[in-house]
Amino acid sequence: MFCRQCGAGNADTGKFCRKCGTQLSQPKEIVEPTNVQPPAGEASTVPQSKPSVETATSSSSKIAGVFCYMFGWISGILFLLLNRKDYFVRFHAWQSIITFIILSILFVLIYNVAIWLLTVFLWLFLMYKASQGKITQLPIIGNLAQKWSRK
Repeated sequence: MFCRQCGAGNADTGKFCRKCGTQLSQPKEIVEPTNVQPPAGEASTVPQSKPSVETATSSSSKIAGVFCYMFGWISGILFLLLNRKDYFVRFHAWQSIITFIILSILFVLIYNVAIWLLTVFLWLFLMYKASQGKITQLPIIGNLAQKWSRK
């Protein structure tokens, strides 16, 4: 589990971040009552589904992480300005900014089909990983994004 404040990795059972001390959001387990009996003559109103667990990364963070890549570095800058508290979104915004500015400059200077294909591949790959709630670091760029998103 990653800390929303500083981005440090922590054990899934931890209650506080081992680096900055921020309280970690634990997955909430939804437990259904098991020993509730309906009144005589009435059907049970308790759903018979199994307990479910919410994910540590909220769906709104995942969606924002995907949108950080949607329009390249432009959407990265936009989400960096709009969402300053969520480490997951800050990381993806910084990685989008750095990655797509470099690729845009290379494309203008070299104008090569290989750079265009690399850009499309990274665009789809990074959006997919963000939609899964994962922080996938690109070599060198990911380290910079991680460092800058902790500030």
